[in-house]
Amino acid sequence: MLKLLRKHKYTFLELTHSWAHIHQAFHSMFPPVDKFLRAVYIVDSMGYRRASMILIDGARYDVLSELVVEGKLPNLRKLDMRRAVTVFPSTTGPAYLPFLTGFFPGELDVPGIRWLSKDALARNFLHPHARRSYMGYEAVFFNRDIKARTIFQYFHKPWAIFSLITKGLSPRGNRTRWVRRLMYPYSHFLHDWRPLERTFARKLIEWAESDSDFLFAVFPSVDGFSHLYHPFHPKVLESYRNFDRALGTMLEVLRKRGELKDTLVLVVSDHGLSPTRTHVDLARFLHERFGCLYYPLVFKPGASSAEMVSGNGMSHIYLKNGTWRGRTFYEDIEDLQLLEDLLKLEGMDFLACRTREGAILVLGRRGRAKVLSEGGRVLYEFEGEDPLSFGGSGTFSSLEVLERTFCGEHPDAPLQLLQLFSSERTGDIVASARPGYDLRARWEFPEHRSTHGALTKDQMLVPVLSNAPLPPEPMRTVELFGWILKLSGRDHGETPTD
Repeated sequence: MLKLLRKHKYTFLELTHSWAHIHQAFHSMFPPVDKFLRAVYIVDSMGYRRASMILIDGARYDVLSELVVEGKLPNLRKLDMRRAVTVFPSTTGPAYLPFLTGFFPGELDVPGIRWLSKDALARNFLHPHARRSYMGYEAVFFNRDIKARTIFQYFHKPWAIFSLITKGLSPRGNRTRWVRRLMYPYSHFLHDWRPLERTFARKLIEWAESDSDFLFAVFPSVDGFSHLYHPFHPKVLESYRNFDRALGTMLEVLRKRGELKDTLVLVVSDHGLSPTRTHVDLARFLHERFGCLYYPLVFKPGASSAEMVSGNGMSHIYLKNGTWRGRTFYEDIEDLQLLEDLLKLEGMDFLACRTREGAILVLGRRGRAKVLSEGGRVLYEFEGEDPLSFGGSGTFSSLEVLERTFCGEHPDAPLQLLQLFSSERTGDIVASARPGYDLRARWEFPEHRSTHGALTKDQMLVPVLSNAPLPPEPMRTVELFGWILKLSGRDHGETPTD
């Protein structure tokens, strides 16, 4: 995929100007795509004529699999099912990127649903691309911010339904271009996601009856109702059943047209959710100490910190350190008492920041760990209580990292932190909350009673289902981009269509 990631030791100046190199190098920690095609599913290598990737936003593996086993999702029950690890932050938008580009969000410099570019802010406090929230009007910049080809560009007539990301689509291919802008605010503020469910079902039928060769569709109501209530609420479970009925209707249309056997069907999720008991006001904590920029109050003069929350289980914390330009390292922070006080906040799971030598330092309440890329492998060392529950020190391949953590409390954590810190826009400090907590106490309407974004198992493990044999566990969602192209008869390295 990309060239080998080498061990780097930077001076402060070198590191602040080397992000493009790190960004390009990170993906080399993975074997070539064909190694992920572990012989199990190299069936029908001649390619499916059509392909569909349908995303249930916020679907938890345990909830969906239990409904499948109980026979309450009869159409999903017909599909092969696996668990996969999503990306950190486990949040809508950035967690779409592995499916649509084959890259981690950190590699694409999109480290969260909200982020800050310190260098752009240093150039001009009012710079239009110094700060970003894809939750508001700045969502129109998402396509611009993605510096990679999307899966849409590998197909001739791609469609999208309710997708935040539409780069590479023609206006005709974006089937809910205007409907999404009108219906999402209605559903969000009036707490009624059923109109979106009905539109989603109709659009699936339209696609099945069309000559489009690729579909990416997002089913939003599981996430919407989970935030309103909790992941096991009757309205959430009813949304799973409504999705299953919509999928079943699409499959029946394809069957009647004689196209079902030639159509790849992949059902995925971008993240899970955890019930939320307590909202931690991280923005207020920072504002009382330094003055803080946070959404929606991002133009306040005189602030020396910024807080950009995602999900709301994780947050990027940025520190001015005399100037906004360049990263603030652990060595610049350690004497401020800031890290110790952040860890004392109720619900804080761990903090991560970068050292001058290029390592990532992970801090828990009773221990710390170091994560470093060395020769295409992951070095992990800890002292005291292991903050990521990795269970050992040493150097590991990317697959070994996944295998050791797949069923643990922090799935794939060392590698996920490496991918996140490959972004120039990642915070000087990354905070991740424990289950039951989030990091945003104000400005969230309606109040969130479920959380995602954090690096915890309920939020990181997601279901993957398909009518084709899937790769074996453990796997990452980033693998599925190449898998779809392979089974669709398209070479991952070929030149995409315009």
